[in-house]
Amino acid sequence: MASLQHTHVGQHLFIGFTGAQLTADTRRLLNTVKPGGVILFARNVDTATELRALGRALRAEFPYRPLVAIDQEHNRVNRLRNIIGETLTISDVKKEGNIEKAEDFGRTTGRWLHQFCIDINFAPVFDLELFDAKTDNALRERCWGKTADEVIRWAGAFLEGLEREGVAACPKHFPGLGGATLDSHEKITDHLARPRNLAG
Repeated sequence: MASLQHTHVGQHLFIGFTGAQLTADTRRLLNTVKPGGVILFARNVDTATELRALGRALRAEFPYRPLVAIDQEHNRVNRLRNIIGETLTISDVKKEGNIEKAEDFGRTTGRWLHQFCIDINFAPVFDLELFDAKTDNALRERCWGKTADEVIRWAGAFLEGLEREGVAACPKHFPGLGGATLDSHEKITDHLARPRNLAG
């Protein structure tokens, strides 16, 4: 049985950092925390050459190998916009009713990520579209359907295409946020943190 003393607490964490290159401060942070993974955002993406070099450095420069992750969905959540430009929207993918187009889009996304040494894509969104067009809950244009069957078919096909190209998918969000009326990135935690009148 492996001793717990050999397990660094950082292995349980995914962390982010700033910049499109590994600086001395970033290297120090990664060597100190030794995270199980790093997540890249738009702030880490400038040119294809730099992103490819960053992915290779994260795989090779440290005495451990963190998993490299990103959120790369489509149109609205497109971390690679600086490199690949605009992508298809879900409505573009679905308009002809051809489920294979969702898998093809997943494979295209997987090929983009694979060339940059990215292991995991925190996508697709599995939330149900349970809100109206005026609701600002950060999910507009990101949901694959209004029913479970619809989401399983379309988002599932995107997921299969992604994984066929060697990139692991990570569906989100759990619990589902499709019925939320606020943006959970900014407002729900503030709302929950407010003192509540428990008396009545």
